[in-house]
Amino acid sequence: MCLSWLRKAVGLGALVVLVALAQTPADASPPRQSPPQIEGCDIFPADNIWNVRIIDMPVDPNSAAYINTIGASTGLHADFGSGLWAGAPIGIPYVTVPGTQPTVPISFTYTGESDPGPYPIPPDAPIEGGPSSSGDRHVLVLDRDNCILYEVYAAYPQGGGTSWTAGSGAVYDLSSNDLRPDGWTSADAAGLPILPGLVRYEEVEAGVITHAIRFTVPQTRRDYVWPARHYASSLTGMQYPPMGQRFRLRADFDASGYGPQSQVIIQAMKDYGIILADNGSAWYLSGVPDERWDNDDLRDLRYITGSDFVAVDVSSMMLDYDSGQTPGDDPPDAPTNLGSSTSVYAVNLNWTDNATTESGFRIYRDGNQVGTVNANVTAYTDHTPDCGSSYTYTVTAYNAYGESDPSNAEVATPDCPATLTPGSYEESNANLVYTGGWSVYPSGGASGGTLRYTSDPSASVLFQIEGDVLDVVFVAYPGFGGMQVCIDGDCSTIDANSPTPVWQKRARFVDLGDGTHTVTISKASGAYISLDALVVHAAPALGTGHYEESDSGIFVAGEWSSYAADGPSGDDVRYGSDPNAAIYFKFTGDNMALYYVRYPGFGTMRVCIDGTNCTDVSNHGPALVWQAIHTFSGLGGGTHTALITNLSGGNISFDAVAFGVPPSQASITASSVGPYRTTIDWGTVSGVTGYRVLRDGAQIASVGPGSTTYTDEPTTCGSAYTYAVEAYNPFGSAGPSAGVNLTPACPTALTSGSRYEETASNFVYRGSWASYSGTGPSGDSLVHSGDPNAAVLFQFTGQSMTLFWALNPGFGSMTVCVDAACYPVSNNGTSLTWQAGATVGGLGPGTHTVVITSNGSGPITFDAVQISGTAFPGEYPRLN
Repeated sequence: MCLSWLRKAVGLGALVVLVALAQTPADASPPRQSPPQIEGCDIFPADNIWNVRIIDMPVDPNSAAYINTIGASTGLHADFGSGLWAGAPIGIPYVTVPGTQPTVPISFTYTGESDPGPYPIPPDAPIEGGPSSSGDRHVLVLDRDNCILYEVYAAYPQGGGTSWTAGSGAVYDLSSNDLRPDGWTSADAAGLPILPGLVRYEEVEAGVITHAIRFTVPQTRRDYVWPARHYASSLTGMQYPPMGQRFRLRADFDASGYGPQSQVIIQAMKDYGIILADNGSAWYLSGVPDERWDNDDLRDLRYITGSDFVAVDVSSMMLDYDSGQTPGDDPPDAPTNLGSSTSVYAVNLNWTDNATTESGFRIYRDGNQVGTVNANVTAYTDHTPDCGSSYTYTVTAYNAYGESDPSNAEVATPDCPATLTPGSYEESNANLVYTGGWSVYPSGGASGGTLRYTSDPSASVLFQIEGDVLDVVFVAYPGFGGMQVCIDGDCSTIDANSPTPVWQKRARFVDLGDGTHTVTISKASGAYISLDALVVHAAPALGTGHYEESDSGIFVAGEWSSYAADGPSGDDVRYGSDPNAAIYFKFTGDNMALYYVRYPGFGTMRVCIDGTNCTDVSNHGPALVWQAIHTFSGLGGGTHTALITNLSGGNISFDAVAFGVPPSQASITASSVGPYRTTIDWGTVSGVTGYRVLRDGAQIASVGPGSTTYTDEPTTCGSAYTYAVEAYNPFGSAGPSAGVNLTPACPTALTSGSRYEETASNFVYRGSWASYSGTGPSGDSLVHSGDPNAAVLFQFTGQSMTLFWALNPGFGSMTVCVDAACYPVSNNGTSLTWQAGATVGGLGPGTHTVVITSNGSGPITFDAVQISGTAFPGEYPRLN
């Protein structure tokens, strides 16, 4: 492209143009202007078809054919400029005269289609092409005092200008929109005025052209379109444009490389377009000659080709076929009398339409546009995102030329449906408000036998709940997509796509807070979404106590797995790596103990109390730890919420939770005794981690929260013990219960003069023992044990005792205590020996106590005992 204009010296006129362009960018439509003026005369009213923008007019169906016929690759040509061409000025000149200008007679070739004279044509009126021209010889005269335009074609002065002859002539009252009579020519072939379509230097200098531009093409159709009134062709093919056809330069055409004069013309062709007025050269634009034109600048218009235009249909702007008046290119009149009625989640608006030129109406809620309707529509229903709150509405009319002032403001408060309280609800519940298109699908797999589904991107369902946990029940199905659930404006997306149908799938939303919540379910992606049922929960406040992970007051969201084993609290634990998984519950009290599992490779969970007091708890450990505990203290009184989420994305776990010091002491409710044995039973206490069993004030055992009995096996009998139970949790103990005095019984004593086989009821066995029968042991049987906790207890009366056992390679050893005097006894031998024996003597008269225990070094045996009343005088008590 030639940028010759940059090499020109910028004179004062060009400087004015550049300033105007800096104020109004060439590629931006200027605001609505007053009609073009020449020496105080409006060149037709502002709403005349010549003076209105066509930026929103539809493309003519024959646009491509017209442009190809004229020349899609043919460049534009400014048929005006400065200086002379072939000895004559370049363009169509005009002259203004006062209202006192003398009129002269004029005669016409086409008298039947010409307005009769006389015309106020000065003797020296400029003629297109010069006095000796053989061309169209247009003469244009403007009576500047009366704003009357006189135009003639093929004008020749007679008698020094005292009269004129012409081919045709037309007179226009520039204050009127009246057109020529239908079928009449004018000074132009199309029956149109010429001066309103000429490019004048003064308007380019001002930086804006506010009218259509006249142009010519080589071939036209034997037809014309409004506002033209005449044709000048015998061609009938639809590829030929009719007279009066309007064309528009495409809006995205880049004018930045053009000179300042061309830029103004380019913008005018985008806004007002060009209008076909005569047969002539292709894409020739008409203008007024002026010595101030920069011909180099104008010449660059040749780089704009026919393919940069579209033909447009302006028929929708016609109000009267015999008038050039249009609705105008001003914004439409504002609507009034905006009123409303309300329904559930909806405000129904209505207004008065005062405009005749609107393209439609825009609806605003609290200053934000929420909808549009077409022209002449005076009602709109706004489906609101909330209810029970007041909204302020306004409505404006709009068209391609702008937007009206807003209507009066209308304040409306949409109704709320009945709130869904805790419970289960089918999708057909009357308090669910559906918008858009939904369908009902019957299925035995659906909750209640039916569900609703939709592919409408504008569909939604709105409702309110009162609860802090919500279950949304839906179907996951092949081809289904994302479902967006917004609760009080906080939105998340559920994936409803599945390779196989999954009926009554649930998505749980927890920790919603107290009070009423607004829920909106809509389509996020994919082909379909569905709604089957809803379940609303109000989480109960867990009081002092110990609660397993399966407790109904603990709400689980997301994907978790369950693991059953002896180690976790209650023999079960939840674990999982779902990053969206959560545990939610409420509790009362100022402390909480959280039970979880530590394991190699596990991640970290975040525990938030009351939403803001958050602690990160690692589930990772070098080895498996069941029932790891993290305590939270000093929480203050009242009710608290707890939310546990996956912080790391790795596995986390949840086992149980406990609150508060046990509120009361345990109470022993029953007891019993047996040989070398005592048993106590007690009532359960809430909020415990477990129970400690005390004997004579010292702890002898600890049992879990589900245990309510304990059996003690002391190694002495006949002496009283005091037993108590103490309930405890991680925060402390309620103190021991009242004591119970119990005396374990003694077995029937073995008497002298008898041998007692291992099967005798007088022996008390502990641990695991097995029996062996065969020839060799005393009585053909014995017992043996590899249990390191194995023991045998008994009593006898006499002064000596002989113990029988077996020896075997690889066996271990045991300890035999008689009245607290203890002796190691080996059961290991180089070969099998049945009935190895040893005697303990010199014990003196009375009852003696024997305790035999395994040393844990290997199997031991027990076969029989012989009791003697003989003291074995001279021997010390011994076992050999």
